[in-house]
Amino acid sequence: MSKMKIMEEVADVQVAYIIETLYDSIAWAMDGIEEFEKLDDEAFNTVHGAIQTLTIEKLHAGYVPAEDYTN
Repeated sequence: MSKMKIMEEVADVQVAYIIETLYDSIAWAMDGIEEFEKLDDEAFNTVHGAIQTLTIEKLHAGYVPAEDYTN
C-alpha cells in the first residue's frame, strides 16, 4: 500500500473521531444556555449544526483563540 493511501486512511479515521468529539463538545457547550434549552429538537439540531459548521470554518481559516493552546 502506498504511503499516500495509508495517510488517507489515517486521516479518514481522524476525521470520524474529531467529528464525534466535536459533536459531543458542542452539545456540552450548549447545555445550560437558556436560549438553547428553549429550542425544540429540530431547532436544537439546526443550531448545533450551524455551530459545528462555524467551528470547522474557523479551524480551516486558521483561527487561533486569544489564548493559544498549541504550546
